[in-house]
Amino acid sequence: MKALKIGLISTNSLTTPPVMYGGTERVVACLADGLVKKGHDVTVFAAEGSEGLADIDTTFGKLIAGHPYEPENIEYCSRRIEYIAKTSSRFDILHNNDELLALQSRSLFKCPLVTTWHGPFDQLFFDENIGRDKLRECNFVSISFSQRKDLPDGNFVGNVYNGTTDLDDYTYGSGGDYLIWLGRFHQYKGAKEAIDAAKIANRKLILAGNIGSDAQQKYFDENIVNEIDDTQISYAGEVGLIKKVKLLQNAEALLMPIKWEEPFGLVMIEAMACGTPVIAFNRGSVPEIIADGKVGYIVKQDDVHAMADAVGRIERINRRDCREHVAGNFSIEKMVEGYEKVYNQIIRANKFMER
Repeated sequence: MKALKIGLISTNSLTTPPVMYGGTERVVACLADGLVKKGHDVTVFAAEGSEGLADIDTTFGKLIAGHPYEPENIEYCSRRIEYIAKTSSRFDILHNNDELLALQSRSLFKCPLVTTWHGPFDQLFFDENIGRDKLRECNFVSISFSQRKDLPDGNFVGNVYNGTTDLDDYTYGSGGDYLIWLGRFHQYKGAKEAIDAAKIANRKLILAGNIGSDAQQKYFDENIVNEIDDTQISYAGEVGLIKKVKLLQNAEALLMPIKWEEPFGLVMIEAMACGTPVIAFNRGSVPEIIADGKVGYIVKQDDVHAMADAVGRIERINRRDCREHVAGNFSIEKMVEGYEKVYNQIIRANKFMER
């Protein structure tokens, strides 16, 4: 395969890769390193402090707080996209992983542009900021087929599942005597439901994750604090890679009682890479990631009793199957191959259009 000159637009909300929590930035970092290993010339537009095998361009790389569209950020982030557009002629393709500003300015780019949206598609948000009639001019890659349901007018040129688990880092573990929940303390992530399921199943539960906003702190204070007794329910705080892997290796299962249509859910593949089965509510991408009965269990939405019942059957799951499932379907190498295919498809189509 011909080596390509690829520009990856990461966020400047966190470093790439992130020090702690940060799904988008971790995906971009793994993709960049994987592409370099395949022989491609890669530049990542990222925040100051970012690192990796690719060239890192931190021009307009000041770390911002909050969303790029917030009044204090919009001018700076717009200038950042204008700068990237000015350099775009040196690339075969640019891959946007950072919100809509690049799409709104796509006429400025001198090479093809493709966008991976790492959250749920909000049709109204896209209509207001791009316009329904312009959506088909944008090249989108979905991270699950379920993600596409909310943007029926989107021009999807491929589906590439996230791969962030280097199996040398996410090493196999034989499990232990507790359940684990990992995520942001937001209502839709289901920390309270995980607690309820653990209590019904009479299992220990460790909660680990970040509190990233006042709203999340309020949820934590109102729903979680009084449940923590450091005997059955404990809180490990926000964890980095080493501690996270250790917690997953020694867990009996990961609970994913999500209350929203999550487009992917990186923690599921992180857990399975460590040999830890996943028990999840049947929402979003869960049926695409979890092979029910083989690497975990998919249970009815919002049914904590069904989740607790699945905990009682968790010993039937072969932990080695969990790790092999990730290696075969959600590895970094698999993700890189998927994006290589998308890039070449778009480049060929663009050359055809220029004839």
